[in-house]
Amino acid sequence: MHSKVAKQAWISIFLLNLFLFSPAIETDAAKSIRGDNNTPPFIQIIGSAGRRGDIVIVFILIDAESDLVDLTNIQYKKHEDTLWTAATVYGKITHLPSNPYGAQGSIIWKSDQDQADQKGYYDFTITPMDSNIGFADTLKGFWIDNLSPPPSLSLDTPEGEQSGDIQINFVIRDPYSEPHFVFEFKYSTDGGRQWFGAHFSGDYIDLPSTPEGIRHSIIWHSGIDISGVDSDECMFKMALDTGVRSVTGLFHVDNNDPPNAPTYLQPPDSTELKADGVLSWKNSFDPEGDFLTYSLRIDNNQDFSSLTAIEDNIPQGISDSTGIRLSQLRQFENLLDNTIYFWKVWANDLDPGEESKVGCFAYNLFQEKPNVPLNFQVTGMNQGVIHNTSPIFTWEYGGDNDPLDNVNNTKYIIELDDDPDWSDPNLQRVETKCGQTSWQADILVDNRDYWARIRAVDASRLCSEWSSPLSFRTNAITVIRPNGDEIFSGVEEILWEAPEIKSITAKIKIEYSPDAGFSWIELANNLSNSGRYLWDTSSIRTGTRYLVRITAIDGVLLLGEDQSDRVFTIAQKTIDCQPRIFSPNGDGYHDKTEIVFHLSQTSNVTVKIYNPAGRLVKTIVESKQMFPNDRGRQIVSWDGRDYNGRLVPDNIYIVVVIIENDKGNEIRKK
Repeated sequence: MHSKVAKQAWISIFLLNLFLFSPAIETDAAKSIRGDNNTPPFIQIIGSAGRRGDIVIVFILIDAESDLVDLTNIQYKKHEDTLWTAATVYGKITHLPSNPYGAQGSIIWKSDQDQADQKGYYDFTITPMDSNIGFADTLKGFWIDNLSPPPSLSLDTPEGEQSGDIQINFVIRDPYSEPHFVFEFKYSTDGGRQWFGAHFSGDYIDLPSTPEGIRHSIIWHSGIDISGVDSDECMFKMALDTGVRSVTGLFHVDNNDPPNAPTYLQPPDSTELKADGVLSWKNSFDPEGDFLTYSLRIDNNQDFSSLTAIEDNIPQGISDSTGIRLSQLRQFENLLDNTIYFWKVWANDLDPGEESKVGCFAYNLFQEKPNVPLNFQVTGMNQGVIHNTSPIFTWEYGGDNDPLDNVNNTKYIIELDDDPDWSDPNLQRVETKCGQTSWQADILVDNRDYWARIRAVDASRLCSEWSSPLSFRTNAITVIRPNGDEIFSGVEEILWEAPEIKSITAKIKIEYSPDAGFSWIELANNLSNSGRYLWDTSSIRTGTRYLVRITAIDGVLLLGEDQSDRVFTIAQKTIDCQPRIFSPNGDGYHDKTEIVFHLSQTSNVTVKIYNPAGRLVKTIVESKQMFPNDRGRQIVSWDGRDYNGRLVPDNIYIVVVIIENDKGNEIRKK
């Protein structure tokens, strides 16, 4: 009677009770029979509850003498029929109480017995009787459906391993889309042999339904009902208000609390162990107090992808710690000498516990000397010459078979001498700090041959072999400008550095090469070591393959020599730009500059823009064939943007025009 119709029927009964039992309100029939000892009883059928099966018939009995009343002639028929049939009912139908204001009662009609597989509108009649036959009443035109499918309930089986709060999904289907409630929630952990009431939360009253079904869910608090239980034979069942029940399939619930991770791993990091070395840990705590065993994994990869050794079912130690010797491992033979291994451990009860942190140890049976350092060299050496009398040496760690010796705990011994038999009293010998891979020597004599060698020293003071000797010659002068990629035009500076040449009799000679070093032309001689010389290039032919060489000489003694690292360019100023100052801001005024130059014959032209540091900003025209029309005047515009289309910063920029024709190459600069 928890369908919508049932609720309406009970509400009607309640209101009618208020009406009948109110002293101020009486029916006319009650008034007419008051005080009449022979007045027969009345019955008023209020309504019905239910659409199929058990139909509740609700009525009121009225009798002036408040006699006990029996119910007779309880019959039904289809609304459109004329023939009445005795109804199968249960409930009390004799000696029912009555009173002048009406006493409420009900019986249940077993409609599914009387009208199985039938549906339609029905009438139902009842006649009351005390000592006299009373006045019958008929309930007309109420709907019964014993043909359509009854409301159903179906539960989904939870998938995967569950624990704690578990969502139970279910579907309610009803051909009349009436709301329903669920009144039974039980669980089983042994495949349905025993059932227990479940703690749950969620809506279970007035749940909507449709013929197609509406999905609902509740939360089963399994952590309350089966704490500490791990079972793969769990089931859950529920019952609908119609009496229909549904049960899930078997599913797995694991509420067993696994043991905590083992702690205080020994050794924790990079301790050397031999075959009798021990791996140990503090025992885990288990909330249920279960008997614990341990699983151990050892691998030379920190991700444990290859698993050098596997050990399970290690019994827990009697004290508060557990351990195992390496030689006791079943796969002890897999351990390789001079190898770093990672290890971890966890406890097991019904389930594996949390893994420990990763420990580390070095399996080392014999100590071995380190390898020779690699790539020993002196910085700035070019063709066996360095231009620094206090050179810097660099090298790389060469490795060590001992697993605990590494780049961070290895020192180096370096020897530097001007005698290859390492017997000179001026020998420099140094031992570096751990992990150091560079060293700057003391001041050396310029323009002299030197030899250097290096060896590694590990943490155990075992030394490697010496490296092959490194030989070089000092040369203390360095060309600063031009040193490559510059564009010279007019009067330009030549700059050099020679801080170690302190002799007042030393002289500087400057040469230049127009062909990248194939030939040299003397530019100046007998200069002081000022580090600066002004060169007027206006009479020099334009070109792109120039080098400068500077030599320091003291009498007949060569003190040092250096030249430009890369070629530079000499260009002439035969270019004009209008306007010289422009502002590419899009206002239509001086948004670009026009680069004007002249050609005497058909040529391939390249126009480039450089910043003051000599870096290329943009190539406007590249190897474009141009003709000497309009008296040879050529115009190329620049909008102030670089290769990426971005406006360049405010500055002074250099324009270079390269002209190629059958007369050769000509470079102009502005």
